Amino acid sequence: NVQFDIQRILGNSLVEDQGRGLPRGSNAIALSSRKTADGNTYLAVNSHQPLEGPFSWYEVHIESAEGWRFIGGVFPGGVTPFHGTTPNLGWAHTLNYPDLDDVYKLTMHPSEKNRYRFDGDWLALEERKLKLGVKLWWFLKFPYRRTFYWSKYGTTLKNDQGYYAIRFPANLNIRAAEQWYWMTKAQNFDEFRRALAIQGIPGINTVYADREDNIFFLSNGLFPDRDPAYEWQAVLPGDTSATLWPPDFMPLDSLVQVTNPASGYVFNFNNTPFNATAPEDNPDPANYNPTMGYITRNTARSLRFGELIAQYDKLSYDDFLRIKYDQTYPARLRTNNIANLEDLLHLDPARYPDIAAAIAVLQRWNRSTEVHNRQA
Repeated sequence: NVQFDIQRILGNSLVEDQGRGLPRGSNAIALSSRKTADGNTYLAVNSHQPLEGPFSWYEVHIESAEGWRFIGGVFPGGVTPFHGTTPNLGWAHTLNYPDLDDVYKLTMHPSEKNRYRFDGDWLALEERKLKLGVKLWWFLKFPYRRTFYWSKYGTTLKNDQGYYAIRFPANLNIRAAEQWYWMTKAQNFDEFRRALAIQGIPGINTVYADREDNIFFLSNGLFPDRDPAYEWQAVLPGDTSATLWPPDFMPLDSLVQVTNPASGYVFNFNNTPFNATAPEDNPDPANYNPTMGYITRNTARSLRFGELIAQYDKLSYDDFLRIKYDQTYPARLRTNNIANLEDLLHLDPARYPDIAAAIAVLQRWNRSTEVHNRQA
């Protein structure tokens, strides 16, 4: 994602980011009447954001004379709610981590300053200077200066290894607020899909449910038409128009999505979009453009949800709440960076006498993280 790649460029650490995604995050579940004992449609909106700061939620309730009715969450400065419910429908967002930006290494002229090669010609690299006033305390402010550059690809940064351009659809399309507005105004699934088709929101998943018993999952993204001959999740050559994609993006229908599956449920826990419902209803990765770079791993939360939902033919509302508030790890532990974490729970104390007591504690653990669980 853009913020991670900018950090990597400025931090002189342009290695492939194997850890895209976070160990904690948001949860979203939608159940249709096919999966509920009372025949109702359920939606869990469980976004995890900081309690303070610019990305903390506050709740808003809109009631206009024209009939705009919505209750949901918004960030400070937001011009419309981002997710929540109307009297007819609702949705939840979770973060996803497809390939939403590209990084290019420029080939600079060996002797002429600020000139780079592109399609056999040497072009001028535009230089832009930025000055910001950074306030430390109310009485102390100091100027911060930085030089940026502009190339054929767009914003270009310099680090110890050279010049790198970063190109991403989000700064070529500024209709996100408009799309969210029309999503909050939608009265049914058709109107909601028309709002999604604006494609102003450049990323994030959507889990949707409505009073007509429709449920829907979309792993959203604004994806350019990339040449599959290149490895787009690596640093790309910045000297050829073959890697300079135009601002034309893949349509909504080409994105990973699930509509009204026979299983009666959809979900996302910041995990792969190819695990969004029951195994027999899941999207097939082979049917999607690989240059989108959708993640393929699960999270502990998505694996645990799979274990729980498989226990029910139909859920009561109390069952739904138990799943929502479950605090137990899945049967096999794993993290983004340690695939064999489960092995720690099966160490032989006789082979590791120095930590035998700790091993015994782990082996007594029932995988629950409730507040009174001593082993946790």
